[in-house]
Amino acid sequence: MMFRWPAWINKAKRWHWMAVLTTLVACGGSNPVSSSPEVYGTTVEAAGTVAFAQPSLFRIRGNNLRSAYVTNKPSFPNACTGLSEKIKTNSEIVFECVPASLSIEFNIINSEDRAVIKPVKAIIPETGIEYTSLTLVTTAKLGGVVRLNIDGQYLENTINTPTSDNCLALKVISTSPSRVVIECVPVALNFSVTVTSTNGNEIGTQSISFSAKPSLIAISGLNIDTNSNQFILNETVTFAVKGLSGNSTNTSVSVPESDCDDYKQGETTEDGFIFSCNLKTLAALFQIVYTDEMNNILARPIESPLNAAIWMRMNTTLGDIDISLQPAKAPITVANFFRYANDGYYNGTIFHRVIKGFVSQGGGFTSQANLQTGEEKDGLRDPITLESTNITGLSNKTNTIAMARTANPNSATSQFYFNAADNTNLDFVSTGQPGYAVFGEVLSDDSVLKAINGVPTKTLQVNEGVPEVDIVINSVTPVSPVDGRF
Repeated sequence: MMFRWPAWINKAKRWHWMAVLTTLVACGGSNPVSSSPEVYGTTVEAAGTVAFAQPSLFRIRGNNLRSAYVTNKPSFPNACTGLSEKIKTNSEIVFECVPASLSIEFNIINSEDRAVIKPVKAIIPETGIEYTSLTLVTTAKLGGVVRLNIDGQYLENTINTPTSDNCLALKVISTSPSRVVIECVPVALNFSVTVTSTNGNEIGTQSISFSAKPSLIAISGLNIDTNSNQFILNETVTFAVKGLSGNSTNTSVSVPESDCDDYKQGETTEDGFIFSCNLKTLAALFQIVYTDEMNNILARPIESPLNAAIWMRMNTTLGDIDISLQPAKAPITVANFFRYANDGYYNGTIFHRVIKGFVSQGGGFTSQANLQTGEEKDGLRDPITLESTNITGLSNKTNTIAMARTANPNSATSQFYFNAADNTNLDFVSTGQPGYAVFGEVLSDDSVLKAINGVPTKTLQVNEGVPEVDIVINSVTPVSPVDGRF
């Protein structure tokens, strides 16, 4: 039917109203009203067999779907490969693709204006995903980093970071469909690794056992001379023996009295025992004495306690961080850190510099006001000599701890930082670029470190990465590896 102007609108008024209507249409800008029927998509469901890495049929129900099509979400364009429509009606779209993930988001697109009508998610069953074996590929040592292979099928893009009961600081090194390579730090001779799917369901658990030479860990009684920055001798030190398999009740430690006298054996642990003695030399000759199956009394050398790790716990307002210090590799730096910790210097200091994905630095200031004035906590010692990575063999890798310093290589005092990524650019390059001293690594779940490195930050004057809410270090203390945490 042809439109007619009302009789009461004369010719002049008609031109006026046509101009107004033209202006209103022009003001519509980039949001024109579509003349096509409104399209609705509701949910996605299986339209046949759906399995990971296999051709699978899906159905989307709705209305006016002839005017729509389906794509992968742009953030994961290959989540379901080879997507092609099989059936399209106003009420449904049936399409086929091959899932490459266990959680796939599809976008329903309006064909008229290519706008996203609605995102829909499909959860794929774990059918076919397998965890078949766990293999140790490096020499295992209690308290040392080991590398393991997780073998199976369809392991890429389908599993979370594996977890372990007695192998700490676990991280993924590489992934492929048939193999995931991990590293962790065993604290018992038996441990297991559990794999879960990205849907949260357990794929499997594998256990592994290994034999290791017994080792000693000094757990209390260590002190630092305030003048020489060296460990004080002629004081009672308590040690933990780790790495004994079977019954350790008939096992003891033999050490010459000239090296460590007043020997006293303490409680038995799951894979060792506790003892103490009056340490007189860092080169003390310790031997494990035990009885074999033929009732022969045998002795085996054991590492000097200060050539092994010293374990310490940093308690912060966001949780605990357990650290393994390496005195055999970085004796000056470890002694310096231990001395500040033993004096209680770190108590009440803050993490004042947090750069996401880089470092979390602290140990010098007690407040943001002090940071702005550059006033560090009273009690600083003399700077120490740089033990850089070319000397120690320790690198600025994720979850390691190192000393902060100024442009002067030999200027480190109390401040330290945790590496939030593999920052090998902070390692030694040359005398003109001497690097920073790494002296330990985190030996616990790194969730606290990640929480610290992820807090909101601000800039105060020239100081970037200052946490909006103070993260306070309450204490740094030696810790026993037999208290249930390790």
